[in-house]
Amino acid sequence: MLRLTCVATAVFALSSGVAAAQTPAPASAAEAAPPAAGAPEDEVFLSARDLVVDEENRTYTAEGDVEVRVEGRVLMADRVIYDLDNKTLRAQGDVQIVDPDGGVQFADEIEMDDEFENGFATRFSSRAPNNVLIAAKSAVRVEGVSNTLDQVVYTGCPVCKETGDASPTWALRARRAQQNARTQMVTYQDAVLEIKGVPVLYVPY
Repeated sequence: MLRLTCVATAVFALSSGVAAAQTPAPASAAEAAPPAAGAPEDEVFLSARDLVVDEENRTYTAEGDVEVRVEGRVLMADRVIYDLDNKTLRAQGDVQIVDPDGGVQFADEIEMDDEFENGFATRFSSRAPNNVLIAAKSAVRVEGVSNTLDQVVYTGCPVCKETGDASPTWALRARRAQQNARTQMVTYQDAVLEIKGVPVLYVPY
């Protein structure tokens, strides 16, 4: 595994840490160690099986069990691509982002800027520490505050897979939802309340 350590406030400021890594790292390299105790909170740690530096297109591509840790947040994916010119990060394949509070976001693919202010995710879902689950076909984040989700399902009940029942006790489905990260207010459009998978109430807003 490959380990890179650099001090940055950006999510993936690799430019200061990979100058010597011009070729893919061998798969047999040592696994990345966790951040040392007392390390600065803005340090970025990256582990991956391979790292490819494309100097012509000014991109870094980490592949294979990629893990990025910064400011208490952990990002895991099959592949992570960082574009130096556009300062954008793209994570692909079984993407997971674990927040310091224990919340987890999942997606097939996420593209965002290096400040986590703006981004886009496909097949997005989020699980809060209190087991609240929200899933959407796509999610768009703007200015770090507003989240727009399409084809949304929200529930506060666990899904009983052990009993063979894949439907939660209740769920709210909506064509679109708008979430304000500051106020924690969520508004729904064309919402349907389902009980055990059966629609029982429709509310346009």
